[in-house]
Amino acid sequence: MIVDDEPLERQFIREVVKDVQKIAFISEASNGKEAVKKAFIEKPDIIFMDIKLPVMNGIEASVTIKEGLPYTKIVIISAYDDHLYIKEAFQLGAKNYLLKPVQKEEYRKITDKLVLELDRERMRLNKAEQLTGLAQEMMPYVKLGFIMELLSGTISSLEELQDRSAFLNIERLPEIALVVDIDNFQKLSFQKTELQKQLLKQQILQSINESIQEQRYTFCTPLIGDLFIVFMGFQESELEAKKKAANNLAYKIHRDVLAKRLPLTVSVGIGRVCNPLCIVTSYQEALNSLENRLISGGNQVIHIDDVQPAHSSTWLYPKLIHSELKRSLRIGDRDNCCYYLEILLERITIHHDEQHDLVKNMIMELLLGLSREAISATGSSSLPLEKNYIENWSQEINKITQYSQLKEWLTQKVSELAVYVDESRNQQQAMLFNKAKAYLKSNYSRDISLEDAANHVYLSPSYFCRLFKQCVGQTFKDYLTQLRLTEAKRLMLQPGLSIQDIAKNVGYQDARYFSYVFKKHEGLSPSNYQRKVRV
Repeated sequence: MIVDDEPLERQFIREVVKDVQKIAFISEASNGKEAVKKAFIEKPDIIFMDIKLPVMNGIEASVTIKEGLPYTKIVIISAYDDHLYIKEAFQLGAKNYLLKPVQKEEYRKITDKLVLELDRERMRLNKAEQLTGLAQEMMPYVKLGFIMELLSGTISSLEELQDRSAFLNIERLPEIALVVDIDNFQKLSFQKTELQKQLLKQQILQSINESIQEQRYTFCTPLIGDLFIVFMGFQESELEAKKKAANNLAYKIHRDVLAKRLPLTVSVGIGRVCNPLCIVTSYQEALNSLENRLISGGNQVIHIDDVQPAHSSTWLYPKLIHSELKRSLRIGDRDNCCYYLEILLERITIHHDEQHDLVKNMIMELLLGLSREAISATGSSSLPLEKNYIENWSQEINKITQYSQLKEWLTQKVSELAVYVDESRNQQQAMLFNKAKAYLKSNYSRDISLEDAANHVYLSPSYFCRLFKQCVGQTFKDYLTQLRLTEAKRLMLQPGLSIQDIAKNVGYQDARYFSYVFKKHEGLSPSNYQRKVRV
């Protein structure tokens, strides 16, 4: 948009900038008020704005336009070389301040510059929108991951819990867990297809979400099997008010599912109010309350207080932490093993502080289970860590009297297992790739591929490719090329062999391509290299 009260000046600027690449439309205004009105309709990317205008001056018009169109680039044009005008123009976000008379080249130069800026800004905006869209698509999975970490007890910092909740737009941290379980789902859906089963589960999830939509600070997610968990946060601080709200919501969920007249019923378990960092306890209590269905039947709401005294403690073995520990051991990751082991040991000792023999038995069981994982991961029939190591472990752990000693001893044993797995895997990989290298050395004269070599050692091509570079120190292609070129240089010492013969002998059917590869790596063409070495 060109804004100037002089028609000839507008015409001059139009003629100068109309041919600038990507300028598709040019409008004009003769005063500030008209400029504002047109700007909000046409939304121009660039405005050349004269300061001295009738009705509304250029500064006032620019301020009004910028408020509604913050991304519009405004260039102020003035016959006055006044620093107050200049300062005011830049304060409102003007991109430049031009003094009349303005030369053609100056108009073109600044228009080109602003078009380039607009392109870059739009690219950044598009990328930001794509990332935002991707983040929104990923949000359900991020939320599920967050919930699984809550239930595994791996979030140990209140600050981390608050930050991650804020990212997921969870306004209040959860203090009560409800578990909704479909009664006898396996039996009811035995003859149904997987699609029919998933549709039933989706109907239950939809019903729960409808039930909780008016309950602030509450959200639901499906868990494994036929379970759904509902987390409740609260604004009020009264314990009884929280318990009452949880009971009311549980009965509403139950009633709403019945009202759907689905070919099934649900039971709802309610846990007690707890610290958000320990919400896993409320979840376990909700699960425990549902066990009462074995006696009283399903299709009901059960609070943990109805089946378990309030003073009794709920112990939930941290299965997810245990799983992460086993996974880390199977890949020989000693640091991660020690990290998850520390969390696991802390959970065990906190809940069984005075039960020393029980703790030792649990640790021995843990250690034996990890030993079996190590054996499975390495394919060994035994662990060459110590002779009669199970008997030795039992004797050693019985002598320990302090928690710090127990922690140090267990960490050492698990570290030994992780190191053993790591070394065994490295040895196996070395043997595997020695076999792969031997295959290449015997077959480099043929037209062999990455897939051929991977099949020879029974690995997928992508996995073989990654491991090859890790174990050999070169990519598969570079290693094979080096092997072929080394043999080619040896053959060049022999008389009577042409470059074409040598190329075929080392696996290149096209002598020109062989010459290209040879020169790229050796700095000389094959014929020049041959003459050089035969001198």
